Amino acid sequence: AARATPNVDRRLISAFLTVYWAMMGKAGMAAETAKGLALEDLPRIVGVQTAGAIAIAAGLAGRVSEASDAADAGYTLVNRTFDAPHMRFWIAEGHTSALILSGRVAEAMTVAEELQRQSVDLPGAAPLLASAVAGRAAMYAGQLDTATALLRPVVELLPFGETNHMAYRHQLPLVIVLAMRGMADEAATVLATLDQRLDPSWRHVDYERALAAAWLAASRGAITEAIGTAHSAAKSVGVDGRLAAEVMCLQTAAQFGDRSCASRLRELADMVDGPRARLATRLATGLCNQDGIELASVSEEF
Repeated sequence: AARATPNVDRRLISAFLTVYWAMMGKAGMAAETAKGLALEDLPRIVGVQTAGAIAIAAGLAGRVSEASDAADAGYTLVNRTFDAPHMRFWIAEGHTSALILSGRVAEAMTVAEELQRQSVDLPGAAPLLASAVAGRAAMYAGQLDTATALLRPVVELLPFGETNHMAYRHQLPLVIVLAMRGMADEAATVLATLDQRLDPSWRHVDYERALAAAWLAASRGAITEAIGTAHSAAKSVGVDGRLAAEVMCLQTAAQFGDRSCASRLRELADMVDGPRARLATRLATGLCNQDGIELASVSEEF
């Protein structure tokens, strides 16, 4: 269709493809189709959704500044329209994800807290959606009690159906939180329910599905399985250009004690934005060298 459509209309097809490839986890292809798109020239709702997709794809690829710029443009468009205030949550999801993957977790928390403030007086599921974004940010900030308190109601109360993708998306961090806390049986139950309702339109979060399985295995003492799952996910997302997600997967393997990923993390540290890749490299290198002093220093920086 893009090849057979006049230039004036082709931008809408490019916008659609940007969203499609971002959701499929193809960060490089999303970036390619987004080239030359002026968000403000698109119909408002299309521009908003495309901004969120660009934020998701750029964040997965490790281009956090680009992701933040796209999110800011999306917020501006949302503020100018009365058609789709709920799209703010779509943008914030991509924005916080990009910040988390890069290691700018405090900034992700700030974005999530602002979203909660803006959602207090909104109707329907808006407060739940804001809590979902905040819960995931809290989980990656290590605030496990807060994350559990925020995410449990989201999973229990957010209906499947019209908001199926958000209900699906926020079961993933809940599984991780429960597994981190040693609540393996509950984590397994949530993950089993999640897999029964697998949403194929959210493939860009498949790395987090793998991390959920890895943390569940680790919480049960199956460390070799946990490391293998994290490594397999890292290889998959690396092929798709999701380099920041690859960092997260390899960091997780290192957290489980794997000593084989220092070299790849060192390469990734030169390819993605933010402090996470550098710190993950130091973590993996410290493990290889059995350097307790370095590991203690890294833990402080994390």
